[in-house]
Amino acid sequence: MFFQIFEKEQIDYGFVGPNGFTLYRACFERLLNAIGTLKKPEAEWSLLVPKTEDCFFWLLEQGTKNNFDMDNILQIPTSGGDTCFRCATIYSPKIAKYILSRRIMINSITTDMLVPSFRYPELAKGMMDKGINPNVIG
Repeated sequence: MFFQIFEKEQIDYGFVGPNGFTLYRACFERLLNAIGTLKKPEAEWSLLVPKTEDCFFWLLEQGTKNNFDMDNILQIPTSGGDTCFRCATIYSPKIAKYILSRRIMINSITTDMLVPSFRYPELAKGMMDKGINPNVIG
């Protein structure tokens, strides 16, 4: 499917790199590159969102099948403080809703003072219920 060049047994679903990146956080890299580095307009980069979601949920399914503690893995921040949840609040309400529904610590702040985004109004109540205040840092 997504990792056709690998045998499923070769993928370490619990991988955490030296900078704190997990496979799940890495799902957003192509999307972030299209936006930040390549400066693609939203009409173009938004086409990558469904592919990002498919990859994320496939990895999540495989990690769960292989008995990894997915909730613990999904809350791991990078060395800069970024998380899957913060990326999801900006680009994928589908992934953000999934993370909100789990017992995952989502309070985070990056080294450049970024917090989870309140871009999607349908996520606001769930985020505030989990302790994220949209008025802490503006």
